[in-house]
Amino acid sequence: MIKTLIVEDDIFDYSHLKNMISWAEHDFLLYDVAKNGNEAVEIIDNKEIDLVITDMSMPGKDGIELIKYIRSYYPDIKVLAISGYDDFMYVKQSLKLGALDYILKHNLTPDSLLTTLKSIKEAIIKEEQSNREKEMLERQLKTGRHTLVENAINKLVKEGVESEKQARKELISLGIKLYFEKIVVVAVQIDNYDFLKEKYLDSELSDLKKSFSSMANEILKDMALAVLSFLEDGKFVILFSFKNKSSEQGIFNQVTTTVNRLRTTIKQNFNLTACFAIADICSHINRINQYYTRAEQLLKKKFYYGKDKIFYYTSANKVKSNVNFLGIKEEKELLDSIKRMDKKEMISLIRDIFDQIMESQPSINSVKLTIISFINIVNKVAKEYSIELSRFYKYGDNPYEQLYKYDTFQELKEWIIDIYTDFLDYLQGKYNAQNYSGITGEAMSYVDQHYKEDINLSIVADRIGVNSSYLSRKFKKDSGQGFIQYLNYVRIREAKSLIASTNCQIKEIVPEVGFNNYNYFFKVFKSIQGMTPVEYEESIRDSKN
Repeated sequence: MIKTLIVEDDIFDYSHLKNMISWAEHDFLLYDVAKNGNEAVEIIDNKEIDLVITDMSMPGKDGIELIKYIRSYYPDIKVLAISGYDDFMYVKQSLKLGALDYILKHNLTPDSLLTTLKSIKEAIIKEEQSNREKEMLERQLKTGRHTLVENAINKLVKEGVESEKQARKELISLGIKLYFEKIVVVAVQIDNYDFLKEKYLDSELSDLKKSFSSMANEILKDMALAVLSFLEDGKFVILFSFKNKSSEQGIFNQVTTTVNRLRTTIKQNFNLTACFAIADICSHINRINQYYTRAEQLLKKKFYYGKDKIFYYTSANKVKSNVNFLGIKEEKELLDSIKRMDKKEMISLIRDIFDQIMESQPSINSVKLTIISFINIVNKVAKEYSIELSRFYKYGDNPYEQLYKYDTFQELKEWIIDIYTDFLDYLQGKYNAQNYSGITGEAMSYVDQHYKEDINLSIVADRIGVNSSYLSRKFKKDSGQGFIQYLNYVRIREAKSLIASTNCQIKEIVPEVGFNNYNYFFKVFKSIQGMTPVEYEESIRDSKN
């Protein structure tokens, strides 16, 4: 709809004009009448108006003055002049000032009005289309140039250049000005970017990236010549350039000051943190890709030292070789602590392994392989005990995918401890009669007290006064495990306790925990514990030595 304002001091003329045609039918939305130019200005200043139809002779601000005002402050508003005076000067001045047409009141008819309005409507639509196309072209040109700049910087820092002359020419053609004598490459990475990708839409992340770039470029204006470019996955690169006469200390003071301003501004404006890695001074543009690689490697220090940090290049920044921190011995100890439900020992073992990793600081991939081993152990025990993994993995996440979303060593450590703690809590709840009420709790309590005896489902059902089929269904529903599975768990738990705390031979322990078949005891023990009773006994002996 074309928003239209009629300016007319004669109420009769206004009513006649208003009722001459069906305005809405022809896509014109009428506002209330303005009785003079002053009222018209107030409405125009406070509402969006596309077309003003104005009388020329009015008290106060007349039509000529109103048209002058519109031309000065709202040049996009179209004007149609109407007058009862066949005065050539009015016609000449109104058209000269920008009115699209001039109609005399005594010549005004529905047809003539519609013809004029149709012409004005076409002019408005055509102009709007032209403006949209112009804006789109400007955006495309701006986006295109921005993309070309990013591509050029990306190529420069990742592939390097063969010819300094060619590189200089290409950068200048894109409006990028750098001193080629001394360049400092700074790699930037937004912290927790993988989690941001889950939280925000692609369009929102794109807006965040643009806002970050815009804010950073404002700060970089204070530097002599510097340029920032987005790379990928929350990574940016900043090139600071200096003349030969600049001292090394002066260069690093300026770079560090600017980087600290960026860190502070990111936190204040976006509630985000980022890590910055500052390479040493590159004195030849042909080697700039090597210096970017150094800065990118520096960012990996975040894994051990945390977020919101600035890292500086030194010759000691070498990643140590891979080391296996979770071998057979450590795995057995961890498995044993879980199956004995010894939370204190389990967490202590996990912390010891992470302390060893922190001390050695191997490659990130090596650490993540160790994390996968931690996950495999939990999954192995869960499978043995018929536990659904979704019961203790928070939010149903796939842990093998989730581990790659953590930025730092400390986050991974806390995550693994949380997984193991949740798992043990669940395991303890599953195998603790006190956590169950009714017949399931009674059955578990009976087993806990009489596991040494020759008992089965029917005997226990009879003792607590229920049908064995009902007890089987109820027990499975409440605890997520079968009656025999729980009975075997209790018996093996007690067997492990005797092996660890007494000097009894295994063949003596078998009947003590309710088994009457030696081979069957071995089979059940290995199924639950992941090793034979003999192997378990050896592992206990080794751990004591």
